[in-house]
Amino acid sequence: MPPLLTIISPDNHFMLLGLLALIAWFGVTGDRRGWFKKISGVLIAMTLSALLATFGIIPAASNEKVAVPVYNGILQYFVLLAIPLLLLDVRLKKIWKESGRMLGIFFIGAAGVVAGGLVAGLVVPLPHTDAWKLGGILTGTYIGGSMNFMALSNMYNYTSNPLFASAVAADNIMTNVYLFLLLLLPGWSWVAKRFVPWQEPAEQVLPGTPETIPTPLNIPVTEKLLLSMGLSAIIVAAGKFLGAYVQQLAGSDTRPDVLFITVIAVAAANLFPRWLQPLRELAFEAGLFMLYMFLAVAGSNADFSKLLAAAPQVFAMVGIIMGVHLSVVLVLGRWLKYSIYEIGLSSCANISGPPVCVPLAAAYKTRSLVTPVILVAILGYAIGNLAGFFTGWLLQ
Repeated sequence: MPPLLTIISPDNHFMLLGLLALIAWFGVTGDRRGWFKKISGVLIAMTLSALLATFGIIPAASNEKVAVPVYNGILQYFVLLAIPLLLLDVRLKKIWKESGRMLGIFFIGAAGVVAGGLVAGLVVPLPHTDAWKLGGILTGTYIGGSMNFMALSNMYNYTSNPLFASAVAADNIMTNVYLFLLLLLPGWSWVAKRFVPWQEPAEQVLPGTPETIPTPLNIPVTEKLLLSMGLSAIIVAAGKFLGAYVQQLAGSDTRPDVLFITVIAVAAANLFPRWLQPLRELAFEAGLFMLYMFLAVAGSNADFSKLLAAAPQVFAMVGIIMGVHLSVVLVLGRWLKYSIYEIGLSSCANISGPPVCVPLAAAYKTRSLVTPVILVAILGYAIGNLAGFFTGWLLQ
C-alpha cells in the first residue's frame, strides 16, 4: 500500500505542480532528443512518477485516504480540455479527398482493431468490469492513439485502477515491438512476394501540412492561447451538458461526455476552418502539455505489486488486439491488391498514430504516401473514442 506520509505533502501544491511539470518535461524532451532510444517518453515519465510515489516522495493518486488537490485538478480538467485542442487539425473533406486508397485499408485495420478488442475482452481472464473497460480503452487507443487512451480511461474512471499503469506499460512496449515488426515486413521475401509491388509515382508528394487555408490574421501568441482555451472550454461544457442529458435519458452509469466533446470539436474544426487555422499549431502544443501533465499524475497510481501481478493479462489483451488487427489487414489487403507498404503504413496509423507514420514512410522510401497516412492517422483521433466506446458497450 502506498505510504500515507510522503516527503512532499499533499498540500504542498506548488512543489507538486513543479515536480509534475518537470517529469512531463523530461518525457517530452527525452523523446525529442532520443535519450530513451526506442522507449517512449510517456512510459519514462509515468515510471518516474510511479517510483516517486512508491518510495514515498510524492503522494500516490491511488491512495483514497489522502486528497491531493493538484492531482484532482489535473485529472478533472486537463484531459477533457486537451481533446478539442488536439482535434483542430481534423479536416474530414481533405481526408476524404487526398487520402486515396489509404483510407480504405485504414478502415479495414480499424475494423480489425475492434474485432481484436472484442476477442481480447472475451477470452482474457480478467474480472468482467476490467475486461470490457480495457477492451474499449485499448480499442480506442489502437485506432486513435494516446489521446484516446487517456480520454476513454477518464470516461470510464479507470485512471485509479491498479491495471491502468500496467495498460500504459503494455501499450508502450508492445507498440515499439509492433513498429519493429512493420519495419521488417517488406524485407521478408516470403511475405513481400505475396503482395502487389509498390511503384513510387514520378511526382512525389513531399511532407507538409495536411491543410493549406489562407491565414490573413496575424494573431499574437497570447491571444491565440486565450482563444484556444476559451473555445476548448466551451466545447467541453457543451459536451458535458449533452452527456449528462443522454445519461439521464438512457439511465446509464456511464456518461458519454467524451463522445460529445469529440463530435463537437470535429464539427467545429470542419465548419470554421478559416477562423481556426491560426490557432491549430499552438492549440496542439497546449493539448500535448495537458496530456503529459495528466500522464505524470497517472503514473503515481501505480502499486508495483499489483502492477506486476496484473501485467500478463494486460499484455495478452494488447497482443491479441494487435494480432487480430495485423491478420485482418494482411489478408484483406492482399485480397484487395494493396502493397505491403500501404498496408504497413496504414497499420502504423492505426496502432501508433501520426508521429510515427512519417519516419516509417521514410524508412519505406514511400514519400508520396506521407500526406495520405498523416491524414488517415489524424482521422483516427476523431473516430477512436467512438470505436472504443462501441467496443466497450458490446463487451459490457
